[in-house]
Amino acid sequence: MRIAVLSDIHGNALALDAVLDDMERHRVSQIWILGDLCFKGAMPQEVLERLQGLPYPTTFVKGNTDEWLVAGSPLGLSLSGEQEAAWRAVLHWTWYNLDKGARRFLQELPERKTVPLADGQTAFLFHATPQNLWDIVPADAPAATLDERFRQAEPDAALYAYGHIHHALVRMVAGKPVLNPGSVGLPFDGDPRASYALVESDGEHLACTLRRVPYDVEAYVRIAYARQHPAADEIAYIVRNGRPA
Repeated sequence: MRIAVLSDIHGNALALDAVLDDMERHRVSQIWILGDLCFKGAMPQEVLERLQGLPYPTTFVKGNTDEWLVAGSPLGLSLSGEQEAAWRAVLHWTWYNLDKGARRFLQELPERKTVPLADGQTAFLFHATPQNLWDIVPADAPAATLDERFRQAEPDAALYAYGHIHHALVRMVAGKPVLNPGSVGLPFDGDPRASYALVESDGEHLACTLRRVPYDVEAYVRIAYARQHPAADEIAYIVRNGRPA
């Protein structure tokens, strides 16, 4: 089986379209989506419509920003008054650009999932850590940290997949792959192309491949400004540079 793994789309439907086209060419059989679907993006409704209409078996888990939208609170953050005002402007803009079905979809997302691979193996999917939606496990975290936070939470899994950090990686912990597909819509690793991953499982071997896909960044920036997104300047900087503002 060949699986596409996506995370941190952040309302960027143009980047998502490029990834969907690329993975179709690779003939995937299913998709895993690891959260942060639409917050801080100019096309939140379009992203959720595409995701809910995918013609593949698809497994979703909730991200921290998905929970922010549902809860209406910056859970896991410590913000100054000015920062919270900016955060709430993005929250309100996003929420009011989603229809009732999209809002309900976000409310029903699970925080973690165990999914089957070939020949009885399983993969463990979560957004940040199995313990919560907020903690950051960076790309260069010690192997002992990955073992403690990920493997020990689900020792029988053959693969661990998470998002949240907007950096793509494949690492081995206790002989098992830990995969982060990076961010589709807001990469932070210096490469502005959309990022995702492919997983191939035949029951004996697991292979993880990181993919980067170009898309029309300037067209997306124009949409952000045309729709008067409150974080349009920040979005433009990130998608042009592949780094946080």
